[in-house]
Order: sequence, then structure tokens, then C-alpha cells
Amino acid sequence: MNVGYFQGLYSTKTAGFNINKGAGKASSYFSYQYTDRNNFEDLQSSRVLASSNTLLSQSAHTTYPALNHYFGAGTDIAFSKKFSIAYDLRISLNDGRSDAKNDIDILNANHAVIANNVSVISNDNTSSYIGNNISTKYVIDSAGSEWTVQLDYNRYHYNNEQLYNNYYYLPASPTLFGNGINNNRKHIFTAQTDLTWKLKKGFTIETGFKTISSNSNNSADYFLQQGSSPIKRDSFQTNTFSYKESITSAYVQVAKKLFGLTVKPGVRFEATNISGRQLIPGDTSLAIKRTDVFPYLYLRRRIMKLFGFELNGNGILRRSITRPYYEVLNPYPKYIDQYLFDVGNPNLQPQFTTNYEFNITADDFTIFSVGVNNTSNIFSNVTYQDEQTGIAYRTYDNLGTNKEVYLRFVGGIPPGGKYFFYAGAQQNINSYNGLYQGAALHFKRSSWVFFMYQQLKLAPTLTTSLYGFMRTGGVQNFYELDQFGALNLSFNKSVLKKKANLILSFNDLLLTNKTTFHLQQGNVNANGNRLGDTRRVGITLRYNFGLKPKEEKKPLFEQPADTKE
Repeated sequence: MNVGYFQGLYSTKTAGFNINKGAGKASSYFSYQYTDRNNFEDLQSSRVLASSNTLLSQSAHTTYPALNHYFGAGTDIAFSKKFSIAYDLRISLNDGRSDAKNDIDILNANHAVIANNVSVISNDNTSSYIGNNISTKYVIDSAGSEWTVQLDYNRYHYNNEQLYNNYYYLPASPTLFGNGINNNRKHIFTAQTDLTWKLKKGFTIETGFKTISSNSNNSADYFLQQGSSPIKRDSFQTNTFSYKESITSAYVQVAKKLFGLTVKPGVRFEATNISGRQLIPGDTSLAIKRTDVFPYLYLRRRIMKLFGFELNGNGILRRSITRPYYEVLNPYPKYIDQYLFDVGNPNLQPQFTTNYEFNITADDFTIFSVGVNNTSNIFSNVTYQDEQTGIAYRTYDNLGTNKEVYLRFVGGIPPGGKYFFYAGAQQNINSYNGLYQGAALHFKRSSWVFFMYQQLKLAPTLTTSLYGFMRTGGVQNFYELDQFGALNLSFNKSVLKKKANLILSFNDLLLTNKTTFHLQQGNVNANGNRLGDTRRVGITLRYNFGLKPKEEKKPLFEQPADTKE
């Protein structure tokens, strides 16, 4: 069982239990977790309205209270040493809210306030998720040949009721009342089979087939009322959209070791069939139908053995597709405030990435990697602004090409002793070329992420851990981010003859996990800062009534779960 309490400006409470049973050829489990959380976000932003030579200044405070119930259950039956069947069930029930107050000023060129209004926005949503998985495994021989089959069915249901009031103080105007209900249902079926076949003379063949079928339906019904005028339907936000996606893929790859070098070439076939239809406010449709072939090449060679760890060099060449998903294709405009909407783009097309990478691994954990991602027809989150109204739309668009060069390295002292640490860094250099809202886009930025983790055994039953990261020169959806990071500290004490653990944690000790952002693309010139409820102190108690389950082998430099947020 576990119980935890975390306090920032708001609190989070959680409690749950796990039951595991293994008896003969069958094993089973059941788990439940309850979480009651709340946090906030403060957002300060300003955006130039070029058409009127004015500045839109916003100050918003939003809280996000939520309740979650999670259930998990499953069983695994080994009918023989070669054949087993497993079933897993996952259920998640969520009840969430968001309450926002947004103060808005419009300033002229002399920084005098010429307009002032306030938006009060609430969202009340419920969602449910049910996931089912049946898997089988058949061991063909003692060399490692096996055949697996998986069947999945996942169901999502999301319902949100939104209310907003826009109060106009300068110039004075009747209050605008808006409300609406958004309903979304999604069903996803997956069938997959994979075969690994060990042949004579060191050949290994891996092949498989997978098909995914997804059906989604979204409806939004909105109404408006200005002052005492009659209620009318909001034709801009009222929407009905249905979506179907079918992805079928098959792959084959062959591995062979030659003169100490493992060579694994392969090829993957993927057929994409996506269709969507909007019935309200207008009858429109979208379709993506294509078949693609993706090559793959993997090379591996042993370098040396160092401090008891096997070092290997690996070379990778692969090509992949990223498809636009339902949420970014849905043209439904989601109301954020009267000056900002989130809107899907039904005209999005897939993007393609070719990756070249060389890395060095120690016991299959990557300690050094360098690579290049070349992406064509890239789609990314963008912000466009209507020149006449000043309303901004966050949407997605195909922009052109992107070249990303990355470098990552990690080093430290492996776990097992009294003191364990690792530290590393990653650099990403991104170059974009294309069009942004019809204008030429040439954008290049370099960013660094530095991270470290340290663990010290202060006593046989007391361990302290320190984890931190810092990001400089970051870019997210063309928003340029100033430097930010966080430092987290925890103490883990074993009590009650090591049957229980008491964990005291301090997250974002220096309150540095806050971002300042700038955006200057197309006709959008905006900047601001964002602060969340990240500085928290927490206490967690875990008690084990039975036998501890067998621990799986963890990566060389993985942060222990007890210290993660």
C-alpha cells in the first residue's frame, strides 16, 4: 500500500495498493490508485496588434483541480514451458476542472490603456478510459525463437462543459455570456503478431504484421448571449466531426554476425487510410491514402570491456512517417479566451524523417550518441493572427523542412556502492526552411540540456538523492524559451524492519522551473512568462505486507522511481 501528500500553493493527495499473486503456472495482480490533485498556472503575456498599432496585455491565473481513479488487473497463465496467455485490464476515471480569470488591457503607442476587459472561464470535464490487452507467447526453441500475438481494444470518452463571461469595462459594454458542451468518443482496435526465428549459421529473421483501426466522433454545441439580448447559437464553435483511421504495417529484418560485426538490414511497409468528415457548420471532408516503404539498417560492434561493462558501438539508418492525429485534424475551434482559440487543421499531411545515428552503449544503456534527423513536409504547432480582429489561432501547419543535429553524452559511477552519480548533456541544433503563414521561414536555433543525479547512502536504512536539470536556448513550437531548470531533493528511510519506506521530497527547490518565452514569426510578435505550482514538499509512505516482487534489471543510469516527480 502507499499513501502520499504533496504541498505547493495547492495540495495533492494520493493513496493506493497493489496485490500480486503467483501460484504454480498462473500469476495475477490487481491495483488501485486514488489521486486528488490541484495546481495552478500564472501566465503573463503581451502581443502586438499590428493593424491598430496597439499592444494586447494579458494576465491570467488558472487552477486545475482533478480527481482520478485508476484500476489495473491482469493474469498470466503458462500452459506449458513453451506457451502462455496473458490478459490485462486498465480503467481510468477522471473528474477535472479548470477555473481561469484573465485580465486584459489594450494599450496604444503611448502605453495608455484604451480598452479593459476581464474573462472568467470555467471548464468542467469528465473522462473515462478502458483498455484491454490479450497476448500470447509461444517459444519455438531453446535458441530464442518465439512467436507472439497481441489484441488490444481501447475506449475513450471525454465530456466537457464550458462557461465563460466576458466583462467589458472600457469602453463599457454589456457582458457576453457563452456556454457549450463538447463530447468526444474514440474506439481503437489493434492486432499485432511478431516472429523471431533463429536459423543455422547465426542468421536471425524478425518479421511481423500490425493493423490499427480507430474511430472517433466529436460534437460541440455552443450558445451566446450579449447582455439581455436573446440567446443564440454560436455558429463558429458549434461543430460535428467524425474521423476514421486505418494503419496497416508489415516488416522483415535479417541479422547476421560477420567478423565481429552484427549487420541487421530491414524494410517496413505501411499503408495509411485516414478519412474525416465535418457535418456542422459545413459539410467538408478530408482524406489521406498512401502506401510507403521504409528501409532500416543497424550495425553493432563490440569496442571493449571497461570496469566490467560491455561497450558496443552502434550505427543506425532509418526512415519513418509521422501522421497527423485526430486532435490536430479536427477543425473544431476550442475557446481559450476572446483573443485566442485552438483550431485543428484538416488539410495537414504526414511528415517524413530520415535518421542517421552513431552511439556507444554500456550494457545497452546509451552513454554517447550523435545523429541527424532530416524531416520533410514537417508539421508543427503554429500561432497565426487575424489582422482585422486581433484574434490569435493556435493550430498546426506543414511548414517545409527541418534538419536537427543532436549530441548526447552521459557519464558517472554505476549504482551498487555507497555513492552513485551520473551527469550528462544534450545539444540540439534545429534549422527550419519553408513558409510560415505565406512568408519565407528561415529559423535556426541551438539548445542545451544539462542534467545530473546523485545518490548517497547516509546510513544502512537512509538514502538521500539529488536530481537537477537546466535547459538553455530552448525552442518549443517556434517559441524561444529563456533558461530554466529545477533542483529536486529527497530522503528515503526504511522503517519497520525494512517492510516500509518513508520518503520526504522537495521539488523545484529554487523555484527555477518557470519559463520566459518570445515568438516572432509571420505577423505574430509576442512574449511573456509562465509559472506553475512546481515548488512542492511531499511525504510518501509505502508498506509491503507480503513478499517483494522480483526486481527487473534497470538501466545503468536510471533515476530510481522513489525520487521522480
